[in-house]
Amino acid sequence: MNIGKPYIKIAITFFYFFFIICLSVYSFIKPYYSYDLIPYTAVTLSLSEDDPQKVHAKTYDIIEKALPKEVFHNLTSGEFGRKMFEDYSSFTQQLNFYKVKPLYIALIYSLHELGIDIVKAINLISVLSFLGISILLFLFLYKLRSGAMGLILLTLLMVCQPLIFMAARNTPDALSAFMITLALYFLLKTNLRILPGILFILSILVRPDNLILSSLFIIYFGMFAQKEFRFKFYQAVGFLLISALVYFTVNQLAGGYGWKMLFTVSFIQFIEKPAETVVSISFENYIKVLVGNGLKLLNTHIIYFIVIGFIALLISKVEKGFSVFNHLILISILGMAGYFIIFPSGEVDRYFITQYLIILVSALSVFCQEFKLSEKNQ
Repeated sequence: MNIGKPYIKIAITFFYFFFIICLSVYSFIKPYYSYDLIPYTAVTLSLSEDDPQKVHAKTYDIIEKALPKEVFHNLTSGEFGRKMFEDYSSFTQQLNFYKVKPLYIALIYSLHELGIDIVKAINLISVLSFLGISILLFLFLYKLRSGAMGLILLTLLMVCQPLIFMAARNTPDALSAFMITLALYFLLKTNLRILPGILFILSILVRPDNLILSSLFIIYFGMFAQKEFRFKFYQAVGFLLISALVYFTVNQLAGGYGWKMLFTVSFIQFIEKPAETVVSISFENYIKVLVGNGLKLLNTHIIYFIVIGFIALLISKVEKGFSVFNHLILISILGMAGYFIIFPSGEVDRYFITQYLIILVSALSVFCQEFKLSEKNQ
């Protein structure tokens, strides 16, 4: 059976999008609620309400009405949840951890101004971003000679837990992944160069930690990529400088608390009033967190995606040199390693969703290419 026959490809395409649409609808109807929903709602409300006490009260009123009772109880119980629910002052100081994502907040606010409930707006952004990502992955693979095989593998891998939950999360992760994937699509599949650079920069306004991955891609496409894909050198330098400027300006304007405070509240202890507290981190505490959470990675999906990436590297025809997709795999792995050293969170299946997607589409592109070559040689 020739897997490249048009009617087979059409059938696979139909099944792929049928699966994606069903998953998107289900994710919108049954989202995965986490605590982050509460501060994102509050920050959105604070754009039109200056009184922090009113913002706090209205936030929890909205959340209580939107969520099932059991979920709301879980989010407002325990030491942290109860403190946030009862103490508006402490709650308000926690919001600065979320204000550093102004583009994400602006999108929520814009949808809310159009008449969409804030909770539904947050869910809608994730679902639409997931749909956008799914279309981009399809476009990366469809026109390859063995693209049908790639789409079959892609559909099967999209069932993998980190990817299947992407549309259901009330966080900026899906939007962040969509923006960086879109930037890479423009670089690899079109002649556009300024727009991808702008997307890399804007992704920092959705998730500040994108400074790491975006900078790696800008450096690669500015200096090391094949000439057909490269930024001009001055463009790459400009994008890097603007990225750094955007990152530090947003953190300053949003009242970001800095790495030490973020590390402390994430891994060591809860700080009720971060704006009024000075923290320090010993080297011993850092190593303890790094090693402890490093071991937890064995219970995540990061190993699977790294293995997929290395298999793609191993099957590539070495005598022809690594393709741009091989390089994207290596950059994604390097980006994950760099991020984990700076912020060793055990929630890599959430934080590394962009890298997972890039490794996935790059590996599948390599598999399709090698499958095509092997077919020719038979």
